[in-house]
Amino acid sequence: RDRALAAVLDLPEQIGLLSLRELAPVIARLRARHQLNILAMEALAAAVQLDARVVLSARSPRLEDALLVEARMFEVIG
Repeated sequence: RDRALAAVLDLPEQIGLLSLRELAPVIARLRARHQLNILAMEALAAAVQLDARVVLSARSPRLEDALLVEARMFEVIG
């Protein structure tokens, strides 16, 4: 846990963090259409909010389906 927190606090400048205040309205809208856990919902909402592609380290069928429905590109690596 400490290593993960330290890694987040030491992100390169080109990587930013979104406030949950920004994502909350997007999450609320998306929850009506997708049954995802909170982490997957945050990833989906961030992709929608930022018009971004998602990189997954492992397959996540529900998240992948939701990304396709929301017309977000994704890639599974690893």
